[in-house]
Amino acid sequence: MLRCHSLRGRLGRRLFSTSFSRKDGIAVSSVHETEADGVGQFGLRGLHRPSDWSKISSKCIEQCDALVTKCSTGSTVSPIVLQHLDELSDTLCRVVDCAELCRNVHPDPDFRSAADYAFSDVGAYMQGLNAHAALYDALVKLEASDHELSAEERIMSASLRKDFEQGGIGLGTADRGTVVALNSRMHELGSQFTQNLQQNTLKEISFHPEALKPLPSVLIKSLKRSSSDPGKVIIPMLPSAVSTVMQWVSNPTVRRKIYEASVCHPNTEVLKQLLNVREELASALSFENYLSISLRDRASTESPMRFLESLAKEVEKKARQEVRILKSLKSEAEGAGSGVHIYPWDRSYYMAQAKAKLSEPLDGSSLCEYFSLSSCVEGMGMLVKSLFGIDLLECEASENELWHPDVKKMQMRHETEGVLGYIYLDLYPRAGKYNHAAQFTIRCGRDQGPGVDYQKPVVALVCNFTNASGSDPVLLSHGEAETLFHEFGHACHSLLSRTKFQHLSGTRGPVDFVEIPSHLFEHFIWDHRVLSKFARSVYTGRAISQNEIDRFQRDSSMVSEPGQLRPPRFASMQGKSPR
Repeated sequence: MLRCHSLRGRLGRRLFSTSFSRKDGIAVSSVHETEADGVGQFGLRGLHRPSDWSKISSKCIEQCDALVTKCSTGSTVSPIVLQHLDELSDTLCRVVDCAELCRNVHPDPDFRSAADYAFSDVGAYMQGLNAHAALYDALVKLEASDHELSAEERIMSASLRKDFEQGGIGLGTADRGTVVALNSRMHELGSQFTQNLQQNTLKEISFHPEALKPLPSVLIKSLKRSSSDPGKVIIPMLPSAVSTVMQWVSNPTVRRKIYEASVCHPNTEVLKQLLNVREELASALSFENYLSISLRDRASTESPMRFLESLAKEVEKKARQEVRILKSLKSEAEGAGSGVHIYPWDRSYYMAQAKAKLSEPLDGSSLCEYFSLSSCVEGMGMLVKSLFGIDLLECEASENELWHPDVKKMQMRHETEGVLGYIYLDLYPRAGKYNHAAQFTIRCGRDQGPGVDYQKPVVALVCNFTNASGSDPVLLSHGEAETLFHEFGHACHSLLSRTKFQHLSGTRGPVDFVEIPSHLFEHFIWDHRVLSKFARSVYTGRAISQNEIDRFQRDSSMVSEPGQLRPPRFASMQGKSPR
């Protein structure tokens, strides 16, 4: 019945100064906001220290118990039951989603640990509600009544009913308990998987600088020195650092050591357990496999599996040809016989070498002078102003609201509708932080009733772009700029969505649609008509040319098929039994 995200500027003017870094503030029109006393970190009321998480989760469950009583004991059948259920969902998700963000980004391990306990406690409580017979009965009575529901109310009711059914509501008491336990176990394993990934990023491995050739000297100079051997530099196990080494460093021993250190070995067992629990859940709910649960009201499972298999087969034809090129290059570089196998630590390096041999490629990092972080955020602001008449502005956060000095708070503001919602930007890597890119929901929008303002959505964009030193501007590769625009597409979806129910708001919508806005925004970063407005060299001020974009787009499609085999294979795991 209940699910949360975690269980599942101005056209023609610059929004930012030329540098967007720790040392330089954002030179935009700031908006001062007064917040009520008690607003804590992440904007969550009462969250000021790690121990507050226990109080917040306890209060949340207490409030939800009262809402459950209100939903399940009323004698009058009316659409208001949907509002009560949505309020219940909102109360839970505002804690669970915020705890999910906190445990992924907070620099204080005590905060992360406390948030993890809150996430688990409230998440387990939520799983029990998904099998709550009285709540389900209230929903069924409404659907069977003579009340004429609006289109949104019908969608809401159907969505809630499907969530109840996945919670095993139609089973006997014992079997329903089994389903609740399996869902809770999936929840725990997912948490463990994330924790292991974060812990893995804390690992470091050191090398003498000469072993990292031909890594650019400017990158080597930016690396920390080893405390035990100052002659060595440290490579952190952050995805951006690992990716750079894999693509640049010619020494296969170095690449192999980095690759093996970056692999999160404990997650192999976690993933096996997760796949087994999913299979058990599907069986308990009388589904063929876990994919069937996801697609229960859509196409048959055969249709997407056929698509994935045909896609993999089509990609594999070209991939085999390109692997032969990689093997030949490896034999030339490392000696006869070495090209028999292309190992995981070989792929990125020899793909880059192959592109260099086939043409004079424009590498994504060579375009970084056009993609300063400040200009990219300016470009995002330009887009929403041009498309929607909305300004993207930095605003002042309340005291203690921001969890790290690097974090910035933004708002989207419309001329007549006022503030539409808020975005936190947490864009630089640090120890213990979520090491990929994602939009985290903190609060969804919803209609709070007559005379009450619409609940403004709040999200966080979390990335890991390498910060600049001193007053230098932060520069992004084209791929990183594309990632930023992708996540901003999710943020626009969340903030511009206007629904009666938070359960249907923004990226809580149908899974098939959730990635459409984000992928649409990716296309802007390839369109010269858009890029010419903001993508300018930080050195010369010259706008990126159509020719440079065309060449980079062409080069990006060269020798790419080996990597493209992985997505359809990963996706097909959903439809297979664990081995």
